Amino acid sequence: MDQNRIDGALKEGVGRARDAYGGAVGDLGVQARGKVDEVSGAAQNLYGQALDQARDIAGRAGDMVADRPYAALGVAAIAGLAIGLMLRAGDRRVVYIRE
Repeated sequence: MDQNRIDGALKEGVGRARDAYGGAVGDLGVQARGKVDEVSGAAQNLYGQALDQARDIAGRAGDMVADRPYAALGVAAIAGLAIGLMLRAGDRRVVYIRE
């Protein structure tokens, strides 16, 4: 589990508590800071989840390369060819021929 998930969940909880406290005492500044902390914590938590998923996918891709190196080489070659063709498609030139 990524540290961002833990920190984000903690910050989100503190933000909710601060928001509730600000609402109870009628302090709009405290309540607004609580809402900001809550949203910021939720975003940090989502970032940590995305990092965890990326690490999981990278680990699975590494396992596939180790298990099937020729298939991985073929996929990389096809991907490279496709990217090259896409980049080349935007490089069209017009040639004018005079009589």
